[in-house]
Amino acid sequence: MAAKKIILQVSYPGIGTSPYKTVAFSPTMTVEEACKICATKGGLKDKQDEYGLCIKDSGAWLKSGDTLEAYPLQNCSGLEFKPTPKKTTVTYEGEDKKMDVDFSLTGSEVLGNILDALGEAKSNEWGMSLVSETDGTKKSSVDYTKPLIDQANPSETKIILKKKSKIGGIFRRTDSHKLRGSIMPPSISSSGLTKIFGVPLAQVAHPAKYGGLPAVAAKTIEYLEEVALQLEGIFRISGNQSEVLAMKKAFDDGQDVNVRESSSPHVVAGLLKLYLRDLPEPLFPYSLYEIFMSLYNNIQNEAV
Repeated sequence: MAAKKIILQVSYPGIGTSPYKTVAFSPTMTVEEACKICATKGGLKDKQDEYGLCIKDSGAWLKSGDTLEAYPLQNCSGLEFKPTPKKTTVTYEGEDKKMDVDFSLTGSEVLGNILDALGEAKSNEWGMSLVSETDGTKKSSVDYTKPLIDQANPSETKIILKKKSKIGGIFRRTDSHKLRGSIMPPSISSSGLTKIFGVPLAQVAHPAKYGGLPAVAAKTIEYLEEVALQLEGIFRISGNQSEVLAMKKAFDDGQDVNVRESSSPHVVAGLLKLYLRDLPEPLFPYSLYEIFMSLYNNIQNEAV
């Protein structure tokens, strides 16, 4: 008498629009035989050797040589047919390491797992690029919301970890913000004077003046638009730092600062950079960081 079949729901992460397929298996069937059926139903015959079955709830992989009855599977249990973790070359701080990478996970999840394995804290400062181990060509920019299997071939992909600090540095949170306590409201300095630098935009924006911008932003931008748009290296060349810090103190002291009295447009540009760098929350907020980075990478790839 033939063994009663078990009905399982098999999902294919990153493949197709249907969340799962209903498949009937014999409990005495081997894992290899079950994989063959799943590959056929998912249109993945050519990738059968790279895929395996995983129990959806626990994440446990079904081992080659076992039969399905060796696992606690019941009718309507969920399985995932996805790429088995591959020994992948990961370049970290100039050194190549071999790591198990699950390409069925999203780019964000893969990056998080790699950082965990390396003992690095998860942070938006880290990103990754995908490179062909065959010819060294760089793949298109990583979409961190989609499975990596949709973006690269696991058998020939190298992952390069990189810091993103060289891009948009003036919008990053600086370490100095770790020193800011909560002894007094953030808009009040220790001397009791109203501060502008290092204070959230919402607390210093003037609704009735400067178009709703903080005074330092409005004055510096207006001045630079008038006199410095054609000046080479306006944000690259540093102005007199003593003058920049003196103007910063004047703004924080509540003075009506005339930036036009500065010795150079580079001083005013430096003051604007310092203000943006000291914001507790970047001008481009963390919640939109990956979107901006994806747009930046797309533009860079189109320009090459």
